[in-house]
Amino acid sequence: MKYNRLKECLVEKEISQKWLSEKLSVSTVTVNMWCKNKSQPSIKKIFEISKLIDVDTRELIQSNIEV
Repeated sequence: MKYNRLKECLVEKEISQKWLSEKLSVSTVTVNMWCKNKSQPSIKKIFEISKLIDVDTRELIQSNIEV
């Protein structure tokens, strides 16, 4: 199940995972795991990411659940 659009947003903004990991003070492996949806950033990190890459928080979070 796809929970976030982090990878797509980084590609759209031409931002590297390495740059983001340095700005967030986390490992590149951590960011890569988020991008592959193998783990999820905390809500706090999602807000930090949205500010850093200048996207709305809602753009980073996506649900495949249909209501």
